[in-house]
Amino acid sequence: MAKNKSLSEHRTTILGYFLLTAMSIAIFIVVNVIFTDMERIIERVEYPSHCVNYIGEENSDLKTLNYLSESCKFSKIDKDYNIDRLYSELELDLNSIVSLNGDILDRKKSLELTQKDINSLLSRYNISIKEKIHNLDKKSFDYQAIKQKFEKLSKMEKETKEKLNVLESQRDFLLDKNQDKIDELRDSYKKAMKNYKSEYKIYRFKLFLLESSFILPLFLIILKIYFKLKAKDSQNTVIFSFILGSIAFLFIEVFLGFIINVLPEDLEKLITALAQDFIVFRYLLYYVALLLVVLIFILSVYFIQKMIFSKEAVVFRRLKESSCPNCSFKIGENDIFCANCSYEIRRECQNCKKLTLKDMKFCSNCSHIGKKE
Repeated sequence: MAKNKSLSEHRTTILGYFLLTAMSIAIFIVVNVIFTDMERIIERVEYPSHCVNYIGEENSDLKTLNYLSESCKFSKIDKDYNIDRLYSELELDLNSIVSLNGDILDRKKSLELTQKDINSLLSRYNISIKEKIHNLDKKSFDYQAIKQKFEKLSKMEKETKEKLNVLESQRDFLLDKNQDKIDELRDSYKKAMKNYKSEYKIYRFKLFLLESSFILPLFLIILKIYFKLKAKDSQNTVIFSFILGSIAFLFIEVFLGFIINVLPEDLEKLITALAQDFIVFRYLLYYVALLLVVLIFILSVYFIQKMIFSKEAVVFRRLKESSCPNCSFKIGENDIFCANCSYEIRRECQNCKKLTLKDMKFCSNCSHIGKKE
């Protein structure tokens, strides 16, 4: 077999390695562009409209809703679950809630600043009282001015709180009034998302099959060419080493992308929650992903090297080059033992009784299948 031949791989210059690296990057970019185009071949599952993302979430608090999209584009899945109709019925009141939430937030900020000013003033007021009692620097504080400012700020605080209560009451009224419709929208959104996730996994599987059908044959063809060139000790082996590495990386990308996208939902939620809550776990995931990629490449190279440098392959190559299978010392055509290590090179064929190479499968004289010891 070709894999058993001479293997001293030719290398290249620094410029050659630079160009080969650029080529690998170009291959990666071009193939990813092809993958992007493949996504258009398979009918993509449409995500529910972004207009209802926050509203539709079961645990979302509409008291913090501060934005509604001005132009909503509803997908087929929205229409299948009546999300578009439910949203249109709620849209007017939702806009009012967004406006009220904005006013409430402004009032709360204003109230916070006013209370901060009051606390600062109270601090100064207490100091001024102490100074008056102890008859200290009377010019440091204007008691009457502080009192007037305190009364003004207290009035502002009271008015802001009253206005805030009115705004919150108006918003809560709208929420209570539409609670049944909101619950119905959330229920429809939940069903739509469940359907989307199920359909999306099927879509990812189809895409995986399509991408694999493109990249796997390419990988096998390049691998075959690489072995042929390596066996012939070709100067072009290094070129196909880089091409093979690029294609292998792309295949790993396709495989890992598929695995990540078809993870069970509960497992996905658990991993996401742990990554968000524990920063150590998040970076542990990064290291695991990095080590996994490195491990895949190392194992790939290991099995390739194991196949190429098996005992049978090494013996075949050394005998072809007229070298001792055991120590690589140069041997002659009629040598029975190696002059360097005394390894038995030739022995008598059991069939024709003539000398033949001991480690070869067939006798070189009568083609009898020799018995290996």
